[in-house]
Amino acid sequence: MRTERRIPKRFTQAPVPKKLRDFLSDVGRLIAARDERTTVPSDDLLQCDQAYGGLIDGSVERYAFTFFPGEGTRTKWELQLSADEIANVADGKAPSLGLWACVNDSCGSMFWSEKESCFYCDYDDHKPPALRSTEFSTRRDWARAYSALHADSHPLEMIGAFNANPQLARTLGHFSLAEAAELLGEFNTGNKR
Repeated sequence: MRTERRIPKRFTQAPVPKKLRDFLSDVGRLIAARDERTTVPSDDLLQCDQAYGGLIDGSVERYAFTFFPGEGTRTKWELQLSADEIANVADGKAPSLGLWACVNDSCGSMFWSEKESCFYCDYDDHKPPALRSTEFSTRRDWARAYSALHADSHPLEMIGAFNANPQLARTLGHFSLAEAAELLGEFNTGNKR
């Protein structure tokens, strides 16, 4: 379960990356042409390989976009811009955007409002405490401790928890699905050897 724990954002002037400027140039041309993709409320009618978005529902020429400035999908910029702001970015009149950044510098995500939440920084994942790798000399010992904490878990959940700690695999080796299922079945029925 995730619980929101919003961390204050810091305001920054973020230089507009070329990929974003190119995308907004295309969007600006579509807006000027009154292309249907810019007049129908949507969150993804306007797309390129690093961005998507569309007209905000109930809005007159205000658009929301998600931009991925780098590889992968973790770091993202959540933007809301008017048609005029899009034109200014596209024309180079606005070389930067005023955005609210996560204070965790390793995140890199930025938002149009300080009230927006970051999926990675503003939520706590409530996970049970991990079993420390130094406490176990065999996979069987670890599986017994795991099953005591997670009696109804599926063998794949057990393997996932085990693999989440790379030290365990290095010192104890990997579980097969058959082995995980057998051990969980044994420990959960009380048929311990």
